[in-house]
Amino acid sequence: MEKHVSVEQFIKDTRLTLKLQIIAGKGSFERNVAVSDLNRLGLALTGNFVYFPSERVQVIGLTELTYIRSLNKKIQKERIDKIFSYRRIPCFLVSRNLKMPSYFLKTADRKKIPVLVSKIATTKLISIVTNYLEDKFAREISLHGTLLDIFGEGILLLGETGVGKSETALELIDRGHRLVADDVVYLSMRTGKGLIGRGSELIQHHMELRGIGIIDIRNLFGVAAIRNQKEINLIVNLETWHSHKEYERLGLDEKTSSILGIKIPKLVIPVRPGRNIATLVEVAALNERLKRMGYFTARQLNTRLIKHMRKNK
Repeated sequence: MEKHVSVEQFIKDTRLTLKLQIIAGKGSFERNVAVSDLNRLGLALTGNFVYFPSERVQVIGLTELTYIRSLNKKIQKERIDKIFSYRRIPCFLVSRNLKMPSYFLKTADRKKIPVLVSKIATTKLISIVTNYLEDKFAREISLHGTLLDIFGEGILLLGETGVGKSETALELIDRGHRLVADDVVYLSMRTGKGLIGRGSELIQHHMELRGIGIIDIRNLFGVAAIRNQKEINLIVNLETWHSHKEYERLGLDEKTSSILGIKIPKLVIPVRPGRNIATLVEVAALNERLKRMGYFTARQLNTRLIKHMRKNK
């Protein structure tokens, strides 16, 4: 199913960052934005319509407005009429609180295409809107697991039902780490941001604990114990200990999992009585952080051992 966001939702979602005002085309907010790319209107204003991506949000900055005003009235109206002949335009976005020509606004009212204005400069406005739309249209899947922020690392706990993911997460929260999502984790690929995880809006920051029931982490531990989303840096798969299975002892080989085409480092931690899983997950998070800083403990030690053996020979 093709994703889209209505102009009305766009205005609502960006009310704090953009503080948009509707100066024309009111009552036609059901129009949809279906692509994250924006289009600056400059080329169309010069009369070049060989390629005009009308399905995009159309941006008007000081450069475009200055050019519009430089045209004589007849050509100005012709160009504006030609632009508004494209029915797929979702809306126009004007920067710097610029004052648009009256004919442009009257045509927008007649064609029922919203004209939105923000006081933000054009370049910054484009950046904010592009990031917002990329987040909205990002590919997304859901997994059964628990996502936490541990020492600044996004740790995704996976494992079969009943292995102890929520209990481990609860102990980590009690130690001062933060919960992002429990039970259902939504994962999306964001350009330049990696793989981002978040919880369901309906049950966000709630946990289910067998024997206790549903608990609200925010109300129990405070707002410092939660966050809304986090980039995933490490996957920790918890599994019941199998005596016949060989588990990683040295950590020389890095295993990964591919999610939405992004490879994420992965560890398997066996669970059995007597093992403090929360402590092991903390150490795994710190060790992953060291690796990303360029220090791979197992490989460093291996190199030292090889040098020592060669020296003794």
